[in-house]
Amino acid sequence: MRAAIPLVAAAIALGAIAGAARAQTFPPAPKPDGASLFVNHCATCHSLVAGDLPRQGPNLAHVYGRPAGKLAGYAYSPELARADFVWDAAHLDR
Repeated sequence: MRAAIPLVAAAIALGAIAGAARAQTFPPAPKPDGASLFVNHCATCHSLVAGDLPRQGPNLAHVYGRPAGKLAGYAYSPELARADFVWDAAHLDR
């Protein structure tokens, strides 16, 4: 039975360490800027450079003023294909 006492003490110590780790707080991550969001989420399918080779999604160069969901050669979602607006500041900000 004597060997059980050190094991109990070790378990209590490990529990205290684990509890301290859970209580540790970290500062919030910085909010990513638009360029980082584009690179991480959009650039695989879209380019911003006029004349780049086509990708899975349409080229976004000169998208401002372009009708949404109407560029030939792309399979848009049903919602975007039915869209009745042009890309402007309000729609791009959304």
